Amino acid sequence: MKKALLFVLLTLTINFFAQSKLPIFKVHSTINSEHIQHPTSYLRSLTQVIDSTYNWKWDSLSLGWKLNSKDIAFYGANGNVTSDVNKSRINNSWVDSTKYSYTYDVNNNLTSQVYQTWNGNVWVNSFQDVYTCDSNNNRTNDLYKTWNGSIWVNSYQDNYTYDVNGNRTSDIGQTWSGSTWVNYYQDNYTYDSIAKQVTDIGQSWHGSVWADSLKDINSYDASGNQSGFLEQKWNGSTWVNASQGTYIYDANNNLTSELDQSWNGSAWVKSFQDNSTYDAKNFIITDSYKNWNSTGTAITNGDSTYYFSQTATSINYIMKRNELLIAPNPFSSQTTVTFTEEQKNTIIKIMDVLGKEIKTINLTGKQLTIEKGEMKEGIYFIQVIDSNEQVVNKKIVVQ
Repeated sequence: MKKALLFVLLTLTINFFAQSKLPIFKVHSTINSEHIQHPTSYLRSLTQVIDSTYNWKWDSLSLGWKLNSKDIAFYGANGNVTSDVNKSRINNSWVDSTKYSYTYDVNNNLTSQVYQTWNGNVWVNSFQDVYTCDSNNNRTNDLYKTWNGSIWVNSYQDNYTYDVNGNRTSDIGQTWSGSTWVNYYQDNYTYDSIAKQVTDIGQSWHGSVWADSLKDINSYDASGNQSGFLEQKWNGSTWVNASQGTYIYDANNNLTSELDQSWNGSAWVKSFQDNSTYDAKNFIITDSYKNWNSTGTAITNGDSTYYFSQTATSINYIMKRNELLIAPNPFSSQTTVTFTEEQKNTIIKIMDVLGKEIKTINLTGKQLTIEKGEMKEGIYFIQVIDSNEQVVNKKIVVQ
């Protein structure tokens, strides 16, 4: 039986400074949303699909987290994201803010994305990207345009070339002068015998000729994972060290550690570090990073993220989510959970975003009323475990 990841993914992110353990920015939570469709093409293997993202901001007056914004993704019949809407939380209501709209060709290649802002009445164009692909589905052109109030106007573009193996060999960036395209930069790439990119040499346009600027050199381990990089700058006569990175992987080739360093003229000093852990299914569990100051002697800031996911054992099981209705949701005093089928000895757990269990209820019947009680404003999860030990997760929002 094929397995698919249940579309519930919670991430908790706490930003911190080295001198303080207090969360000072936001908690980030990604959870299932009733607003989107679930294409079956995403259910063929263990896959994480983000339906919506809720963001909180730390309120220094109430010393608590406040809902700030959310992003909702909509999917088409082929499993492609067709739009992504951002809403802001204003006076306990969700208000449209920004929107991305996407189109695809018959091969599911992205052909355009349009960014719009909400003016209170209608969506207003801001900018768009138009993409072109060759017969091998390699992207050959990115064209960026801005909206001047009545028409789309060229801004800049990237043109790409490929070798016979489909490896990108060059990227030429150009800007629009108002009448013609003008060279700006280019990157040229080389590869090893197994199509791993070895070098990337960047050049800038000097009116009539290309001049060297940056060079990246990549290294790989025996499993083909990138084990490091070296970045150098051209000083006019020779290449000089600028930065380097070292990567470590676990036995399943999951990236567990990244250490970036900068060159101070005589030695390498730390600049960035990231560490991750994974479960037996290779789903990420934790991720944390740290940034150092320019001398590499002190940590300036960092971030830690914890991921919670759940795996279902069949497509039919995942779709049983739709047999559970929660209304109203959000709610301020109480909400009702209604099942389409009679429940017998079904366990219902209510948990907060940290996974702490608020209450447990044993239900026999088709309906359950949940009182707000002492639950504070925010997002909670309802976990339903039926007599067959099948699990369904839903979110509720207390206002």
